[in-house]
Amino acid sequence: MEEKYARLLKYVAFARRQGESREARECDDCGSNSIQREGRCLTCRQCGWSACG
Repeated sequence: MEEKYARLLKYVAFARRQGESREARECDDCGSNSIQREGRCLTCRQCGWSACG
């Protein structure tokens, strides 16, 4: 349960940053600008990180 909560908090922080700056979609794990939306998820093409909401 703690892992799910931690992932949710990470996603919320990521989503807030993306809302503040639509241009910069930077990956939380690797720092690349390779984030793309796949359905309801944001996925990094560089390292595979994913956040779904």
